[in-house]
Amino acid sequence: MKKIQLKNGLEVLVDDDIYGEVVNHKWNICTVKGKRYVRTTIYFPKKQDIYLHHIVLGGLMKGYTALFVDGNSLNCQKENLIQVPFHTKSHIRPCHFTNKTSKYRGVYVSRGMYISSIQMGGKFNYLGTFISEKEAAIKYDLKAIELYKQFAITNIITNPYFVL
Repeated sequence: MKKIQLKNGLEVLVDDDIYGEVVNHKWNICTVKGKRYVRTTIYFPKKQDIYLHHIVLGGLMKGYTALFVDGNSLNCQKENLIQVPFHTKSHIRPCHFTNKTSKYRGVYVSRGMYISSIQMGGKFNYLGTFISEKEAAIKYDLKAIELYKQFAITNIITNPYFVL
């Protein structure tokens, strides 16, 4: 593991095998949708921004995005980066509780009943209406595990695919 100094004084971690390929570029931090990423700009044949994590991954497959396993975008080592489908990354982002009628992810209250739903690929899936908030959360958990496997964020049930 080697460190590369960025323009603003921060350091980014990279693997030894790609260090020689990337060390001579001037890297800086940019912010995209509230997230910090390491990038450089090349000007030949035309101006283009290059992200360090894309180089480490050898490019991204169509429909996929990079995920920093430890959540630190300044750790650009191969073991910390994986490619995941876009819809998976949107599932694992922190939950924004705009409808604060339930303490569980994927559950909300309507007319005194608990509704469970989950989103996959931009489409909402209605999972059912329940008397108990906990029942609705369990239904959400089961569907999340089915759809997202090791990336499923659950409320009550432990994800059997999750490995540290």
